[in-house]
Amino acid sequence: GGNIAASWVAIRALGEDGYMKRAKELMDATDRLKEGVRQIEGLKILGTPHMTCFAIGAADPEVDIQAVADVMDGKGWKMERNQTPNSLHLSILPSHIPVVDDLLTDLKAATERVKGDVTLSKNGTAGVYGMIATIPDKSIVDDFLVEFFCQVYS
Repeated sequence: GGNIAASWVAIRALGEDGYMKRAKELMDATDRLKEGVRQIEGLKILGTPHMTCFAIGAADPEVDIQAVADVMDGKGWKMERNQTPNSLHLSILPSHIPVVDDLLTDLKAATERVKGDVTLSKNGTAGVYGMIATIPDKSIVDDFLVEFFCQVYS
């Protein structure tokens, strides 16, 4: 019910015209981001996204997408990580609308920084995601993550 209530409040606050304007702005920003990602050597869009959420994968085996996320984190961006398939996803929000160009500039620089640098794949969350992806018995992943975060935050 929370999503329905939030949608109702948004429509009431913005009005139908304002809501439709915001939806168009979000779709335009998403289209610009998808096209920008397609122009970055080493990255690709996964699937055929139709709305304001899409996944980014590595088109080059020398690009560790989790290391790209770590570099982006260092630049102040919060990247949403996926494991299966190994990728990132972006959920485009109104706060992204004015920073599309900045995000793409940093994403391109992060991809170039990571390409071929295996040391970045062994540090940060890239190392954790990469290691977890190789565990054949997925039943132990939850236990591992609980212990990992206990050690990190103790």
